[in-house]
Amino acid sequence: MAPLSPLHLPGGKTAPDLFIIGGARCGSTSLHYYLDQHPGVHMCQPDKEPSYYCDVYGVKDPEEYAANFAGAAPGQLLGDASTPYLTCPASAGLIHAANPGARIIVILRQPADRAYSLYLKMCSLGHETAPDFETALELEKGIVNDPPEWRREGYHYNHLYFHSGLYAEQLRRFHELFPKEQIFHVIFDDLTVSPQKLCAEICAWLGLPAMPAINPEPRNRAVRPRSLKFQHWLRHSLNPALKKTRLPWRGQILEKLLAWNTDPSPAPKLDAGLRRRLTERYAEDIQATAALIGRDLGRWLR
Repeated sequence: MAPLSPLHLPGGKTAPDLFIIGGARCGSTSLHYYLDQHPGVHMCQPDKEPSYYCDVYGVKDPEEYAANFAGAAPGQLLGDASTPYLTCPASAGLIHAANPGARIIVILRQPADRAYSLYLKMCSLGHETAPDFETALELEKGIVNDPPEWRREGYHYNHLYFHSGLYAEQLRRFHELFPKEQIFHVIFDDLTVSPQKLCAEICAWLGLPAMPAINPEPRNRAVRPRSLKFQHWLRHSLNPALKKTRLPWRGQILEKLLAWNTDPSPAPKLDAGLRRRLTERYAEDIQATAALIGRDLGRWLR
């Protein structure tokens, strides 16, 4: 794939310095906000996940993408936290072509837990109609080869709940292009248990001064809609109709209705038997991932 057109970013840069590439539902939103609290970093905003370096999804206009960095101060590192970069086969090459010196942060989570959390997220966004996670996994078997109709559902890799948790192949794409010194591997538990310590380690790796005390409030918690069908109707029927009206507050209408249909109580936990079966299917890939990143992931197998 041909490289993307050079960007015109603050400081004369043509690409961001830092990429949090995922995975989805592994804590990238929290890490985005933690790093953005550092005076030496400007994380992409207001669009946290523009996914510019993904060939099948996301913002494609260079000026629209660059606008997310317009507020950067001189000397700040520019960061993009688009989770599709891990699953999208083209992203590693596109990022490397734009900035071979880029720093890459990847966050990994026990894959069965991550898959279930992604299913809940897709339900809450109105992109999923499968009534339960096990049904969604069965449906995935029919879409893994990416039939065209799934491309209309936004980023279709997000419907591949099991397959998007096979980390080893996804990570190899980045390890084949970037030296190991430019890749920082984060385990989800490190982020949730000791966010301040983790951020200090990342800042040292980036060559930044010590991180000020962060606001460790978790972001992007898993929730579920009260009515799955109504949430899907809001996203895929009402939303297109609202866009045609060109009303300036149409987005606010959609977000308020989606929020109104959201159950604020904690989502149910993943069924223990299903989690065990999924973990068994992931076992070989977990071992390959552990070897690739040099971390003991034995607890993921339990």
